[in-house]
Amino acid sequence: MYAVMKKDEIIGFHEDLEVVKKFTTSFNPDSVEIVKIKKKKEKKIRKNPFYDDLYLVRYGDKYLPINLYMTAKEISFQEEYDLKYCKDIISRIITTVKFKKMKDFDALYRSMNIIADLIDNPGELDYETLKQIKSMRDEYKIKLGE
Repeated sequence: MYAVMKKDEIIGFHEDLEVVKKFTTSFNPDSVEIVKIKKKKEKKIRKNPFYDDLYLVRYGDKYLPINLYMTAKEISFQEEYDLKYCKDIISRIITTVKFKKMKDFDALYRSMNIIADLIDNPGELDYETLKQIKSMRDEYKIKLGE
């Protein structure tokens, strides 16, 4: 088993070294360290209640700790939904409206292509941003009493 350490804090685990290496590519190389966990310590770590939260899972073409995976999934789902909705509206306008100027049609068509490209190539959220968003959501839930 391998772990990723950042400032003496474990931020992710996985059995596969390649997964851990892929996770660390989004960090400054000097800020994180990959450590091998020996069998005796592995059993102790697996019993730790934070183990499940820090296990690395695939998200798109990268890996995230499972505690941040759900946050990333919620954010990307909403963003993708909004972009698809916008694209559908522009597509409907293009197909139902008779344009007096061809440049208006072209502008909307280019806009639709830009939105389609954003859907196909979503922006990436880095570890620190996801951590901050999750922290803010947790604070908000506490204030709401959930």
